[in-house]
Amino acid sequence: MNAMPHGTIARCMVVVAVLIGFACSRDPQVAMREAIADGDRFAAQQQYDKAAVSYGRALQLDSKSGLARKKLADTYVKLGDLPRAYRESIRAADLLPNDVDAQVAAASFLLASEQFTDARGRAEKALKLDPRNVKAHILLGNSLAGLKDFDSALDELEKSVQTEPSAVGYASIAHLRQAMGSPEAAEVAFKRAIQTDQHSVLARLSLANYLWADGRPAEAEVAFREAVAVEPDDAAANRALAAFLLGTGRAALAEPSLKVAAAHDESPDAAQRLSLADYYITFDRLDAADAVLQPLETNRLIRGKVQTRRAFIAFARKQRPAAYEAIDAVLKADPTNVEALTTKARFLASDGRIDEAIKTAAQATAQDPKDAKAWFLLGTIHESHGDVSEAMAAFTEVLKLRPRTPAAQAHVARLHLVKGQADSAIVAAQEAVALSPSSGDAQLTLARVLIVRNETARAEPIVKTLLAQNPGNPGVHLASAGLALARSDWAGAEKELKRTLELDPANMEALRNLVGVYLSTHNSAALKMLLDQRVAQSPRDEAVLVLAARAYINLGELDRGKALLEQAVTVAPSSLEPYELLARILVSRNELDAARANFEQLAARSPAAAGPQTMIGMVFELQQRRDLARPHYEQALAIDSKAAIAANNLASIYADSGERLDVAHDLAQTAVREMPDTAAAIDTLGWVQLKQQAAVLAIDSFRRATDLEPRNAVFQYHLGMAYAKAGNKESARTALTKALALQANFPGADDARRTLSSL
Repeated sequence: MNAMPHGTIARCMVVVAVLIGFACSRDPQVAMREAIADGDRFAAQQQYDKAAVSYGRALQLDSKSGLARKKLADTYVKLGDLPRAYRESIRAADLLPNDVDAQVAAASFLLASEQFTDARGRAEKALKLDPRNVKAHILLGNSLAGLKDFDSALDELEKSVQTEPSAVGYASIAHLRQAMGSPEAAEVAFKRAIQTDQHSVLARLSLANYLWADGRPAEAEVAFREAVAVEPDDAAANRALAAFLLGTGRAALAEPSLKVAAAHDESPDAAQRLSLADYYITFDRLDAADAVLQPLETNRLIRGKVQTRRAFIAFARKQRPAAYEAIDAVLKADPTNVEALTTKARFLASDGRIDEAIKTAAQATAQDPKDAKAWFLLGTIHESHGDVSEAMAAFTEVLKLRPRTPAAQAHVARLHLVKGQADSAIVAAQEAVALSPSSGDAQLTLARVLIVRNETARAEPIVKTLLAQNPGNPGVHLASAGLALARSDWAGAEKELKRTLELDPANMEALRNLVGVYLSTHNSAALKMLLDQRVAQSPRDEAVLVLAARAYINLGELDRGKALLEQAVTVAPSSLEPYELLARILVSRNELDAARANFEQLAARSPAAAGPQTMIGMVFELQQRRDLARPHYEQALAIDSKAAIAANNLASIYADSGERLDVAHDLAQTAVREMPDTAAAIDTLGWVQLKQQAAVLAIDSFRRATDLEPRNAVFQYHLGMAYAKAGNKESARTALTKALALQANFPGADDARRTLSSL
């Protein structure tokens, strides 16, 4: 073998040395410790995003490094990424079973996520390692409280303050005393927390919130302001004071605190800056809101939130196309964005696209069934559309999620009033006031319920106070009009109703009541002037057209009433009321043939309108010629598959004949969907179900119909027949007896008597 030249040997030795050095530098543990050191350096410089990357690199090198996971969890807390902080903290505690701080941190996260059993386990593990650890005692106490073991919880919390008195410990005792029903002891503990640490913002805020909830707003305000005085730049203290001021109706005073909280908001989600923007949006200070939002556009973490708010601003500025384009862009990027879905639902509802608004709001609740705001919005949209049952269901969901929501209670009270349930309404209204005594909306709702219950002496001082505080609120003037009406003070009522309509021209309740005042005082000239003016302003508003038609019929001017109803049928082919009124006029005047000819001409002129075809079918039915009515209902549904009246009537024809029952069922369901609170439609669905031998389903439908119209003999008869079919003889006898007591000769009365005699 030839000897290698010396130079070559030297070069090889250098290469070997380099390779050895390279291999040493790539030792995983060495590299892992270097990555942790890099993370520590970045964390010390408050460059938490870079620190997270470095700790993450350490875990790539050694996934079982409890130290790296513990530090990464702390870094995620600093970044405001609590879900990741939670995960890493739990993993760190698993990898560091003898690290007290790791167990305490894990217990804190578990407690915050209401995993009380696991939190207790971690706290107990920490106390085994350090029996005098105050934080662990407090965590164990709060975990036991979450598990409703109040006595053991109090024992642990007492141990914590005996070991080392702390504001957190006493505040925890105070909250526990509240839960145990000892408010006096709770207040003592809240004040002891402040005595223990005069500079504790947490202690002062805890006392302030307790006093507010206890109905002592003046004392609460002192405590909130003292918390801010202790730490003038503290975001939590300023945010709490702002929430208190907003909640007590002093929004203008909240701005300085919101600005301080926003100025010191360094969190990645910019929550306080978004809150300030929301404040400006609420009070129509759109330029100020935009100024807050524009710098946040580059924050990828909250881009969707920022763009959603800017879309709302565009909509408020009446830049409709831009607003829809912006919100659709947010939803294209994230179709599950609940905030964007609710914002779009607001746009649609404002533009009168109610069906789309309901669908979009319902989509938001489906994405997050625990989002109370989405349910609240869905309830308000249903309520504005007159869908009382659906609205009530939505607000009930709000109260399940947030039982102490006065606005939802107020809506529930108003819905009970609509349903004629004054006793239930007063309970809900009083609950709303108890939850928020300073809420003008809650007070106004209570006043309106009291007026309906004819408790005007109780209502009057509330209304007077509200008028003094809110002279520009149309709802308050409407309540004042209600007081006047209850006392037959027609002049006072007219004055307040006119003022209501000046402030809110679209207020239909005020318009209906003013029409009632003119009818009661026989002021036909003023009435006609009012009605003609409103019809001219809103020629396609079905509610206005029907109201005007009723008034003219009441005045004996049937031709004018009939013309208005025909206009309403064309505008709203799925609304039951104008059809019923029109049919009554035609029957009373014995003009069925002429009326049918009139509607046939209208159908020829408007071949794409379902209303005229429906009306032709109804005229044939009034003439007892259902065979001729049927094709016209079918034609109406061919034009508009959601033509509710045609669907309901055709379903009834099919059911009575016993044919096409599956089709009849689909048609009846369509009618109920389009008219969810119309007893006749629900009764038709029940009748079809009974014909399909589905007596149990039919009973449910008939119950709903009789709940809506308890004095309708036909509905009671149908309910009795369904009970008889199901074999419930006692309930059948009750319903059939009630039907015959209500009306002795309704269609089906003979059948009711025969069935009753056989039970």
